[in-house]
Amino acid sequence: MPLIGVTLLCFPAVLLCAGAFLADFNETHVYNPNWPPHARFHNGQTMSMAAALGAATLWYAIRSAYLPTPTQKRDSLFTAAIIGSMYAITGLSAILYPGSAGCDPGLCGPEGTFVQKYVFGPPLLVTWIGYALEVRKLSGEKSIARAKKMVHPVADSYCSMPKYLDSVSRDQKYDYYVCMVVRLAKFFCDDGFLYILLPPTEYLVDVWTLEKSFRGAKLGSRVCSAKTESATATHDAKPTKEGELTRPCNSISTPIPLLQPRTMEQYLREWRKNALNKNQHEAAIFIGDKLLALTNSDGDAYWLAQAHFSTGNYTRALSFLHRADLTTRDASARYFAALCLIRQSKFEDALSLLGDVNPTQYIKAPGSARRKLQHGGRNGNANGLARDGKALQRIDPAEDRMREDVATTRAEAAMCYLRGQCHAKQNAFDRAKECYKVAVRIDVQCFEAFDALMKNSLMTPAEEWDFLQSLDFDTIVVGDGSDPSASQEAAEFTKLLYTTRLGKYGHRDEFAVAIETLSTHYKLASNPDIALSKATHFFTQCRFREALELTTSVLDQDPHNFPTMPIHLACLYELGQKNLLYLISHKLADSHPEEPCTYLAIGVYYLSINQIASARRFFSKASILDPHFGPAWIGFAHTFAHEGEHDQAISAYSTATRLFQGTHLPNMFLGMQNLQLGNLKLAKDYLEVSKTLCSEDPLLLNELGVVFYQEGDLPKAIEMFETALGISADVGSSASTWISTRANLGHALRRLGHLNEALDEFNQVLREGGKDAATFSAKGLVLMEMNNIKDAMIALHEALALAPQDPVATDLLTRAMAAMEEEPVMDERVGREFDRRVEEIKPSSLRGRRGKVRRLRGQQAEEVHSHLGEGESTAAFSGALRTKSMIVHACLQITTKATRYDPTSSFHLAPNADLAAESAPTLSVAMT
Repeated sequence: MPLIGVTLLCFPAVLLCAGAFLADFNETHVYNPNWPPHARFHNGQTMSMAAALGAATLWYAIRSAYLPTPTQKRDSLFTAAIIGSMYAITGLSAILYPGSAGCDPGLCGPEGTFVQKYVFGPPLLVTWIGYALEVRKLSGEKSIARAKKMVHPVADSYCSMPKYLDSVSRDQKYDYYVCMVVRLAKFFCDDGFLYILLPPTEYLVDVWTLEKSFRGAKLGSRVCSAKTESATATHDAKPTKEGELTRPCNSISTPIPLLQPRTMEQYLREWRKNALNKNQHEAAIFIGDKLLALTNSDGDAYWLAQAHFSTGNYTRALSFLHRADLTTRDASARYFAALCLIRQSKFEDALSLLGDVNPTQYIKAPGSARRKLQHGGRNGNANGLARDGKALQRIDPAEDRMREDVATTRAEAAMCYLRGQCHAKQNAFDRAKECYKVAVRIDVQCFEAFDALMKNSLMTPAEEWDFLQSLDFDTIVVGDGSDPSASQEAAEFTKLLYTTRLGKYGHRDEFAVAIETLSTHYKLASNPDIALSKATHFFTQCRFREALELTTSVLDQDPHNFPTMPIHLACLYELGQKNLLYLISHKLADSHPEEPCTYLAIGVYYLSINQIASARRFFSKASILDPHFGPAWIGFAHTFAHEGEHDQAISAYSTATRLFQGTHLPNMFLGMQNLQLGNLKLAKDYLEVSKTLCSEDPLLLNELGVVFYQEGDLPKAIEMFETALGISADVGSSASTWISTRANLGHALRRLGHLNEALDEFNQVLREGGKDAATFSAKGLVLMEMNNIKDAMIALHEALALAPQDPVATDLLTRAMAAMEEEPVMDERVGREFDRRVEEIKPSSLRGRRGKVRRLRGQQAEEVHSHLGEGESTAAFSGALRTKSMIVHACLQITTKATRYDPTSSFHLAPNADLAAESAPTLSVAMT
């Protein structure tokens, strides 16, 4: 009985739960009239303790059957035995206390009779017998597992099942059946020998590799006995052949191999293996052909197909896989055949072979009641802890997979990936995405399916993170699964690697933890994939120099690392490194003329030197070589946007939207194009769709703010601009990168009437971005609205110094000067008195001498002073003269400076006052 030990452990526990109540819940104990209440209390405590100990024993005993490793099983069984023994041990020891007795006088025999020894002794003995049986069973399972690791590879090489057993010889049948017995054997010796029950006796079977592995002191003295002596004559009557038993166990003193290697076949297999290891595929084909003729086995046919596949001869590889209907019987052969068809672009045939339905039965059942270790999954984090901080426990992966064969499961996952490839080639991206997701859920180590999801942007950033949390990393097993800590670490490591492949918008803390752990704990800081992930993260934050440093370090070690190339080229373009773009383009054109990244580099170079037509041609070439190459499609669309060909740009961006459904960039660019065309509703729709895909891109929020500004929804526009600036500050992006967004915020604040805040924003723009005519014009406009005409004129003169032909600054300066002329220079009362005294002075000044005129002016000044009051007229008069002098001097000075500058402004205000108040903010277009 397989669970006899657990049964023996549970039986006393069940008796313990019920027996205490049956023995004590009567007139002799609880209802004994001679007992005081406190004695009944202690008796109740004893009964409850017995029930609790029995339940705990049942729990730990039954739980052991569901634990993954022998060590955990043994610990659980030992706990069950200890708990199950406590009540009996305490009962037996109670007689030792002074004055205690086994029962009351007259109830159970003479005084001093200890009847409890018959109650507690047998259950205690049964409990530990059950524990001993289970421990012995676990030791046997450990030996079996160790022997299986060594037997199965050899047995697999010999056990090739014939299609029709009737068509083979008796010797071949015998070899086959012996191999199957080897694989199904259950009892192994400690040193690796295998006992097989072959009627009428038991023989020693030693696989030849085991003989070599275990040759030592025990090997020479190993002797096993037969069950019957008559078996000797029976077996000796057989002809002695290679590969058959030569004598019974009781007649040998040294191990005799049962499964001897067939010398010629083994020789050819080793030769083929060496040829494949040296990439000598023609030699492997030559040898494999002879080997297949000798053995006529499916395994050798599969290896010969592999050799033909390596040489690109997919048709011949397919013919060997179809041999003996191998594709219908073996999942790995079916996968390989489908791969051959895909390489020949026969996608319909591949789908017919693979089938249209994904094998979702290989995915673990949702809502399973079994506790699983979720490495950072729904119930845990990346450190293998639950949300409440408690460690989660790993279960047997074989149970999770419903005991399906691991090789078959992985082959099914790989076929799901091929099914997704076929759908992607047919532009059925929704079906391709579903196939890729099923592939990773079946086998979390199916990286190609996971990479296809990430590389082709088939999921939004939020979907990517949710998908990662749904993956069952618990299925990862290291070795034979005997070390759960190693499997747990491997699962955590795999999840960290997958985390670095996700989108870089959002979940910045999780990404930082993954990068830090991989860089420090696993020493992968210089790994190209980790460096590329960090560079992509920096690039999304507009930290182009840091990203360029990382990509440069990767390309210094591996100059042809093509996954790194798009980010590297984009950083060079953003930083204006035209010479480096030229050198990279030439090197790639010389070494990799058929690589899409080569033409991407050439296109980016031509775009950087403003040769748009040439850039468009090379971007188009890159997209033809790889129709799913995202950077080529985006660059191709940018060339139309650069020249103002909005309709063609919209068409190209629409194609990118269809190909890359999970990224927000194509929709954002579509919104920007419609915004430039004045289609505010369409622009807003596209930008809102883009925001649902990614809500943390500052550039997207800036464009949405522009739409709200144009629609007159100023509070919403201000919210978008402030959110964009807040996100850029949180991620550490350079402040100079978001000058346009801050200027837009200043305009929105100005139109809303928050003039002081608007002036602060424009001043910060000037500090961070340097002198700019558009910013000075905007600052002058704010100062004019604040009635600070003099400072407004200074700001407008600065704008004209940078852009002398700027019509907005010129118009605003004209209006400022007109406003200055209309403003009274002195007080009205002082002005009238001044005019009267001037009229009186004129006749006398003409007749008198210069000295007399001076004296008269002094007297008149004193009269004005005395009439207006002390200090008033002097200040007003000198202030008026000083003001007029400053205006004339400033006009002359700015006019002189304006002849020396001819910049262009990136900010345009309307040439009249009404439109100037409604001026639009700056649009920023990303060209990467």
